[in-house]
Amino acid sequence: MKIAYLFKYNFNLGELSVLKKIISQINALRDNNIEITLFIISEEIGIKEFAFNNKIIRDEIYKYIKNNINFEPQNIIIRIFKIRYLIKEIIKKLKLFKPNVIYLRDCGFQLNLHKKLSEIAPLFVEIQTKFLDELSLHKNIKYYCEKILKRKYLYYANGLICITNEIGEYESKFNNKPFFVLGNGIDNDEIYFIEKRNNNNLINLLFIGSPNLPWHGIDRLIHSFINAPNKHKFFLHIIGYDNIGISDNNIKCYGYIKDRNYIDDIFKKCDIGIGTLALFRNNMNQAATLKVREYLAKGLPVAIGYYDVDLNNEIFVFNIPNDNSDINFLELENFYSKIGKNYRENYNGLNTTIYAMENLNWTKKMKNVIEFINKNINNKES
Repeated sequence: MKIAYLFKYNFNLGELSVLKKIISQINALRDNNIEITLFIISEEIGIKEFAFNNKIIRDEIYKYIKNNINFEPQNIIIRIFKIRYLIKEIIKKLKLFKPNVIYLRDCGFQLNLHKKLSEIAPLFVEIQTKFLDELSLHKNIKYYCEKILKRKYLYYANGLICITNEIGEYESKFNNKPFFVLGNGIDNDEIYFIEKRNNNNLINLLFIGSPNLPWHGIDRLIHSFINAPNKHKFFLHIIGYDNIGISDNNIKCYGYIKDRNYIDDIFKKCDIGIGTLALFRNNMNQAATLKVREYLAKGLPVAIGYYDVDLNNEIFVFNIPNDNSDINFLELENFYSKIGKNYRENYNGLNTTIYAMENLNWTKKMKNVIEFINKNINNKES
């Protein structure tokens, strides 16, 4: 099978984790003997191809992104003409590439793109969120355009790959398409236990997030932390934010970190990983976030504010209500005591790492995606 993977990239730091996921998926497809090329489509840069002959390609992509990041936003008229040009160019490239399958990461309506892609090869679209509900948080021009279209352009897809069952059922309101539930995974080489080496006698929490993504719920976490009656028993480590607008001796912000070894050093200090906390803002209850997989892979139990499609009442999961209420830090302390205060020391937390290897690695997950594609590759438009 020969797959063209299409990703419309807006060149901002917040999407680097998305790119990391895509590279992981592509490497997993290659592990399953799939020939694949990534096409990055950008209004700022144009179209860039990456043929995956080996994993060194990852560094090549990151270098390309680093050299082209943080462009100034363009006038809407200029953007429309650029998009029209890009669609013509990607169609030309794909006709020469002659894929058996086109795998498109959902980018919304793009001037007849989906129809033209489906004329080249069977089209499968990966969807990460309840698209219209997420756009409604901003209510900009794109939101009103999508509200009118009601996702009808997905009519041209053979099937949908959705991060949760909730998203698949949501999309079924607009199009009668088969869908496959693909919770996020993690690379095999990123699944390794990190023993705790911190002895500050506090419960150390780790939160990884990105600014300007309200569903991450950093505001909910900080408000709950500041007002917790047992706040003095906790320390909060935050990656991805340079600051949170307040000063507190028990909170440390590290900003955006590229160095993997530095991130691992922070993991050594921590006891519990904090996942997404405000998914209700997207009108969603289910998710499969990348950061939670990273926490588990390194041996951290997790606290999450949603239903995770890959976790079923495991002992190492602390469930938080998916609403705007304060997180109950007394219950979180009890959870920490219940699983054992030494859970992160002397390899006692290794069972979370084993769980990640057996259930969350990308190679196994993408094998199931291939089976779904093969089953629906000849589906007619519905």
